[in-house]
Amino acid sequence: MRFEHPIFQGPLPVDSTTVEKVDPYSGKTIRAWRVHEDIGRPGLVASRRRFVDSPDSEILAGGINMKGDRGVPLVREGNIFLWGFAASPSEMTEAGIAALVNSVAYMKGFDGRVPSRRAGVIERDRWRGILDSPYVKPSRLSVYFGPELVAAHGEDKAAYVADLEKRAPFLHVARGSANLRIDPEAEELGVPTDSLALIRAALEADDERGRRILDRYWPEDDLVAARPRSVEDLDALGDTVVFSESHGYRWLSRAPEAGPERWEIEDAFDALETSEPTEFAPAIFSACFVGGYNTPELASDKRLGLVTLAVRADVLDGWHVTVEGGDSGLAPVSIEVDLPPGMMWYEPGYSIEGERRAVEGVVEGHGR
Repeated sequence: MRFEHPIFQGPLPVDSTTVEKVDPYSGKTIRAWRVHEDIGRPGLVASRRRFVDSPDSEILAGGINMKGDRGVPLVREGNIFLWGFAASPSEMTEAGIAALVNSVAYMKGFDGRVPSRRAGVIERDRWRGILDSPYVKPSRLSVYFGPELVAAHGEDKAAYVADLEKRAPFLHVARGSANLRIDPEAEELGVPTDSLALIRAALEADDERGRRILDRYWPEDDLVAARPRSVEDLDALGDTVVFSESHGYRWLSRAPEAGPERWEIEDAFDALETSEPTEFAPAIFSACFVGGYNTPELASDKRLGLVTLAVRADVLDGWHVTVEGGDSGLAPVSIEVDLPPGMMWYEPGYSIEGERRAVEGVVEGHGR
């Protein structure tokens, strides 16, 4: 809990008293701030990972929920605020009501500040599944499709299908919106929105339409290489950029989300299945990728999901591996890695967990 944050400071006073509670997932005793009593229905949480590297996001609280104890129920992203607690004000504590009112007052200061980084944006290939689904009522199509498509086809699912079978390559989700719509300028050029050929056409045209296309799909921020100013600049980038729909229909050259957290790596180490070291094999190594919701798919789906390679060494008692050789001339343990197709190194640094012992200028790794 970030009780120093403005939503706990005013305009209404907020009682920040906490109570002891046993976390059912970790078994640890924690200090918890009570918003309401148990009401028998879950609230909402978001994944912490998508916010920690975003310049216009604030995580205000963690908490225990049906997904464990690692989601966030209070978080701001741009001008959007997640108040994840399920109870209505009539069921809240006085402190909870005061914090809710303060949150509304606080958010007035972010009016119009659209989040600069997006995650979880609807991907274009979902259009057919939406239209085929018996659970999506025709009256709800405006949730999924932009106003131009809704104006053209209303609640006629068959008309949407007939149209999008031809025009799906020109679909995108505009910044500040949440639904699929046709990009008329990409359609006019006859180039799909996810193609570098569209960027090439915009650069070659060097006109107002071209600049709008560049602004739309190549925002100038630290998630992508500097925007090319010429076709030659674009060619020089080669395959170092990828197009991401789920992160806002834009080009990226680095991961837009933070990598796995320490607890995820620790859990992965615990889950690794390996044999016990013996005198014949005193050091047993095992490894896995950690992070991302569908890690096996990350090598091919172009989402630029950031993962950590976690390597565990189980070392027999009385033995060690050399972690740092210093000036001793001893070679530290080295690991060679062949990455799956489509993966590339994001950061070459590493960290070492486990038992480290310094012996005459050499750092030894013992145990696990």
